[in-house]
Amino acid sequence: MASGLNLNTARSSKVRVKKKEERHFIILVGGPGLYNGSDSDHDKAWYNYIDPVMKAAKSGRLALPDEHAHWYVYEPAYKKRWADDVTAPSFFERNLKDGRLQVTRHDHTKKVIAEGASDYVDYIKKKAATYVKQTSSKITVHPLTFDAGFWTELGKFPDQSISRVWFLGHAASDLWLSLEHDSDDVAISPARHEIVKRSDISKNAALARKFASAHQPSMFYGCNTQEFAQLWSRTFKVAAEGANGKVNFNKSSLGDIEASATYGWKKFTP
Repeated sequence: MASGLNLNTARSSKVRVKKKEERHFIILVGGPGLYNGSDSDHDKAWYNYIDPVMKAAKSGRLALPDEHAHWYVYEPAYKKRWADDVTAPSFFERNLKDGRLQVTRHDHTKKVIAEGASDYVDYIKKKAATYVKQTSSKITVHPLTFDAGFWTELGKFPDQSISRVWFLGHAASDLWLSLEHDSDDVAISPARHEIVKRSDISKNAALARKFASAHQPSMFYGCNTQEFAQLWSRTFKVAAEGANGKVNFNKSSLGDIEASATYGWKKFTP
């Protein structure tokens, strides 16, 4: 008699199927600096760093089926930018050489309000909720107020559960969560507490246990993130990618941002 499953036993016993463990996809979204008409290279629009993520989420191509996407949005930068953008441009501003952008900036805030959001952060949260309904994806938007919180948040996830980490924002070897301008309107780094420093990676090497063994590469979308990605890969034993040189956030997709890297998009493996 051929061996096989005893149907009577099968009916009386529960078959336990091990639930596939959920992976956590971490996305750190830095914020813009204040609009500066004399700076033609940075932050003409408030949404440069969140828009590529939103587009990927809307299409359902952001997270894998077993991934829960966590958007950590640096709120202070978006709150500060909102307070500045929501102020109606004066007659003088409207007639500056760059006045058209001043008016467009104000129009952005009117659009956000028209869609039922109270500010940029609220708009991001409402859009994420919409994408969850449309695609059945799992997305949670978390507020972030200072860089130390980033490492702390990574430590909260179970061991072997983080599938990958992304960053979008200003960068210069370190990751900048905002941007400042000096008295000559030249873009400069933000305050220390608004920087995730490359040197902090080694200090948090114990977080390597948090990463899943089978993982997608961690992506660092920002100018000059090559060295950050390289040390990230070496320290946490994961694949990582970053830009050699500047990238253009005026591009419409994540792939376009990678392709815009001045000296190429660099990939690292542990």
